[in-house]
Amino acid sequence: MCHHYLNKGVRTIQLALVEPNGRAKDNFKEFIPKMEDALPEIIKALELGNGKVKVKNIPKCLLGEYYEQEFFPTQNYIKLKIPRCKECKFDSECFGIWKDYIDIYGYEELQPIK
Repeated sequence: MCHHYLNKGVRTIQLALVEPNGRAKDNFKEFIPKMEDALPEIIKALELGNGKVKVKNIPKCLLGEYYEQEFFPTQNYIKLKIPRCKECKFDSECFGIWKDYIDIYGYEELQPIK
């Protein structure tokens, strides 16, 4: 689908994890997928986007070999980092993941990139 838009002249597509506020917070699992379920499609979009697809609110450690992709700036006001984040080479530039995400899905997916 991203490829279709990029072929129509769209310069950049932003893929972002939904912020858990309002209805998204009230219906968390309906609006916010577990990252490991969404990542195959996100990575496919990054591959097809050839540098024109950017991500936001997705920790770099979840993107595998695509961790070097350009990211849109994000806020850290209700995000958390877990202790193992200190081991990651991106600790200083990563804001972590939404607290609500960790509360619902846990943090097993988060593995530091060394």
